[in-house]
Amino acid sequence: MEIYKVRTQSEFLLDEIKELTTSDERNRAIITKLKTRYREIYEKFNESKNEFGEIGQYVELQFENISKRFEDFEDVMDRHEYTETTNIVKAVEEMLNHIEVVVEEMPSIVLISKGILPKKMQEIMTIYNQMVEEGYPLDYLNVEFNIEEANKKIQDILDRAKVLDLEDSLFDLKVLNDYFESLFTDFEKEKIIKQEYEAANKTLKTKLDKMNNLVNDIFSQMDDLKSTYSLEEKDIKALEDVKTALDALNSDYNTLTAHTSNHTFAYSKLTEEVDVLVIRLSEIEDKLDKSLDILGSMHDDEQRARQQLDEVNILLKDAKAQIRNYNLPVIPNSY
Repeated sequence: MEIYKVRTQSEFLLDEIKELTTSDERNRAIITKLKTRYREIYEKFNESKNEFGEIGQYVELQFENISKRFEDFEDVMDRHEYTETTNIVKAVEEMLNHIEVVVEEMPSIVLISKGILPKKMQEIMTIYNQMVEEGYPLDYLNVEFNIEEANKKIQDILDRAKVLDLEDSLFDLKVLNDYFESLFTDFEKEKIIKQEYEAANKTLKTKLDKMNNLVNDIFSQMDDLKSTYSLEEKDIKALEDVKTALDALNSDYNTLTAHTSNHTFAYSKLTEEVDVLVIRLSEIEDKLDKSLDILGSMHDDEQRARQQLDEVNILLKDAKAQIRNYNLPVIPNSY
């Protein structure tokens, strides 16, 4: 049993010694591959160094740090401190993984944050100011506030880039770029909607004026209509309801006009309001048409009655003439 225990311990120790003695060759092979990878990444960096701008100097420092880690590896190997070499190899591999991402993504980050976005924001502000001067209500877009916040975000990304912290940087820049692209679409949409609003508002104004004139004419002749056509109470009530609804519509239209002139609401909102007023006007027109149909029917009846009266008068005149011609004494003149 004692011999068995000693043998087991010796085999374990031999395995440990073997691991240490072979780690030299294994770690050197790994470091050789990492040095090759380091040179490839550094060469790629040098080829596009001008795309890094001022961030390039910080990337250079990181390459120097990695190079120092290679030197540390050689020192440790010379001192046969094999347990430390594993940590150095692991650290070098992590640093290379990171610098590879930096070399890959940093040019895009610098290009977007220093070139594309500032130019795009300047163009947006030019269009925004011009449209505001032309009377477009664009407060709902919060353009000025969002540009200010975007500048803060870009500065934060650039500050973190100096320490090679790229976490979510490209994603955040893409979000900002997409937002400003959408603003161009919003501006164009607002221009189109303004044209649609002005056309719809003009059509509504024409129909509303026509309706107002018609209703005013009807109510200016209301006394004559009542006496001539013997209007029932329900018919008069229907006309009064039409006038009440039309007065309310006129009031809301005046409010809409006021909002348009003081640029309170976006044209997209104003267009929705115009559509609602158009629907209300259409409903009023339907109600008025029904009342006018009743008046028209009464008018037609009156016309037919007057024609019949004329015909009766002609017959009466002819009858009297015939009576006088025959000079019948037995018929009194009163007949």
